[in-house]
Amino acid sequence: MKKIVFVTPQIKTGGGNRVFFELANILVKEYDVKIVYPNNSLENNTFSIDQRIKFKAIGKFESNKIGKIINIASTFLYLNKYEKKAHIVTSDPIMSIFGFLLLGKLKYRFVQADDYNIFNDGMIIPNKLLLNLYKKLTKFSFKFNYSFIFNSNYSYRKFCEQNLTYKKDVKIVHPAINHFFFNSLNRPSLEKDKIQLCLVARKHPLKGLQTFIDSWKYMPAIIKEKVGKVVLISHDDLIGFDTSEFTIIRPNSDHDIVKEYLNADIFISTSWSEGFGLPPLEAMACGCAVITSDSGGVSEFAINNENCLMFLPGDYKSLQLAIEQLINDKQKMNQFQINGVETAKLFSWNSSAKKMIEIFNSSDNK
Repeated sequence: MKKIVFVTPQIKTGGGNRVFFELANILVKEYDVKIVYPNNSLENNTFSIDQRIKFKAIGKFESNKIGKIINIASTFLYLNKYEKKAHIVTSDPIMSIFGFLLLGKLKYRFVQADDYNIFNDGMIIPNKLLLNLYKKLTKFSFKFNYSFIFNSNYSYRKFCEQNLTYKKDVKIVHPAINHFFFNSLNRPSLEKDKIQLCLVARKHPLKGLQTFIDSWKYMPAIIKEKVGKVVLISHDDLIGFDTSEFTIIRPNSDHDIVKEYLNADIFISTSWSEGFGLPPLEAMACGCAVITSDSGGVSEFAINNENCLMFLPGDYKSLQLAIEQLINDKQKMNQFQINGVETAKLFSWNSSAKKMIEIFNSSDNK
């Protein structure tokens, strides 16, 4: 039986982990699937996970940086010892720097973002010297003997900007929708008196929450009066933001997230840069009209003025105008809701998993 190992820095809720876990849920039906990670976080996730998937934490729990680095290195040493013949898939940009430690031939780097620039906002790596070191190591790691997989053409283009000699055929595996959870079947049919807005809120500056807060701050009163509720879905500590006018939801499962999407009329995505941008697509599946920043990877599914409105990343005035336009034009909002549902139907985890298997089989036949 083919063995597949996904390597992740932790198992907490997050976009990159969702991709791995959803793929694992499909692949485990026919293959031996394991998720391996360094024991560097106590956080868990809210995903639905097939019980047949195996999990392996490497090392004793560490909270300091040196201990975490040791656990990361130990993770790759574990893979060399016990999983050398497995198809090993890494994604996290920091962990992938250690990819030179992998000795097996069946190793893949699943690029899910602009890895070279992803920490420019200073949240994860505030020290400029360390950031420059990270960038040099990342650029060097692009030369490792991986088979590269990309989640979008945008991620591929950003990768090639730093690896000008990369000439291999691009392999793209899109993130997708779990249509069992994310669908519009239970969407309320009665029209509400007031509009409800919804966002997935992250504390990282790159995610652009402040852009929405600024747009709301200067929003005309006549528009605010048409909005009954603004919901922020978040697992992050948002203490650094003024969220006093919003409702914060801490979801315990995908059911909780879907509930908010179904009750929302408009979903807003504010990221500066996304390799793909799964939340707006999930919101489309649930029947939300979407307003999204033109953040790169969303162009795989988002078409301005057809299934969404797009605005310039970081431009709160541009976002403000988009919100006003959609709230004042219910016909357009309803059309975006209909078109978004149809768009989301084009993305399924079964199709994405099938593409992964084709890539694995191609490696087996070399």
